[in-house]
Amino acid sequence: MKISVVIPTLNEAKHIGRTITYLKQYGGEHIAEIIIVDGGSSDDTVQHASDAGALVIRTMLKCRGAQMNEGARHCKGDILYFVHADTQPPTTYANDIIAAFAEGWLMGNFQYRFDSSSLLLHFNAIFTRFSWLFCQGGDKTFFIQRNLFFSLGAYDPEHIVMEEYDFLRRAKKAGYRWVVLPAKCVVSARKYNNNSWIRVQIANIVVYKLWQWGWAKPKRLKEIYWKILYPYSLLFFVVSALLSLSACGISHTSNRLGRCQDPGFDKEVSSWLRFKVPAIDVDSLRNMSTSVLLLDAREPGEYKVSHLPGAIHCGYRHFDKALLRNTPKSRPIVVYCSIGYRSEKIVRKISKMGFTNVTNLYGSIFEWANRGYPLVDDDNQPTNRLHTYNKSWGKWVKEDKCEKVH
Repeated sequence: MKISVVIPTLNEAKHIGRTITYLKQYGGEHIAEIIIVDGGSSDDTVQHASDAGALVIRTMLKCRGAQMNEGARHCKGDILYFVHADTQPPTTYANDIIAAFAEGWLMGNFQYRFDSSSLLLHFNAIFTRFSWLFCQGGDKTFFIQRNLFFSLGAYDPEHIVMEEYDFLRRAKKAGYRWVVLPAKCVVSARKYNNNSWIRVQIANIVVYKLWQWGWAKPKRLKEIYWKILYPYSLLFFVVSALLSLSACGISHTSNRLGRCQDPGFDKEVSSWLRFKVPAIDVDSLRNMSTSVLLLDAREPGEYKVSHLPGAIHCGYRHFDKALLRNTPKSRPIVVYCSIGYRSEKIVRKISKMGFTNVTNLYGSIFEWANRGYPLVDDDNQPTNRLHTYNKSWGKWVKEDKCEKVH
């Protein structure tokens, strides 16, 4: 069995190179690959990761659970191992994971200790030996059989926090248990160094209970967490809340993959999308193999005017699930509409059906046409006509590229 290591990153240039080197050194022949899924770092994270020999995937997703899902889709190994960039697994991690699977376990994690001599943090670390749900979390690093991970629905991208807890709770309800191995990871104590021990404990307990009882959504939980840590700084709370919204793609950032050629159109597209599902740009689609299943999520009248070559109409208001009845769950699927808003929703529906490699086309058919890429009509003949949904949206289609229909 081979292990694929997945590390989600965002501005981790300080740690990532060292972490990759460490994982390669102690993973040895058991490691199939180390995949870094970067959410748009503004520092040298991507360069350091590439120099260290990792496969780097850039994404518009800045939610850790969604990033880990994206990495898992590209993995070749039988076992997925999710690691934080600033966490150091045990030197025996690879052998321990392989041994756990040999004993019949399908998922598990490690205990950990902090890189601090604090007695209070030593007390905290004692509880990581237990398999109680409250004692879990991403710092323990998590390994799982690849097929089982996807059969359980992977991480919920809506959980911008508590993604590990949500996944393990679902696994437990499905009848699965996890093993906590005795070897210890080393975890950074920087969160405790920057705040008081008691304040971090209160934040952890409050957020966990609110999540457990279902009294607050993940976005709100993140806001509450930071407000507890910094109760006297209203400005900091406002900034943190804005950043958390931005991290899930609600506001526009300049680091997103595959921006549209027209900055105005790019801003318009990003304002409509939530960026909680995987997305690719039109150039990436052009370079994909012919095995990709291309779905058009517009209305029938729009599709008949023109569509991307090879695309199958699946609809939006009346989405046709039957189209995918005989489609392998792992087959690459790309969904598009006019700009990506409707297709993003369809991607969510298809992912919930158990498909593991579904992406949204950023800018969709408008950007495709604006770049001069070919369109075909209902008879599969080349055409320069394009349905622009309505006259207002037609302003985003270049006059010299298409005959607009609405």
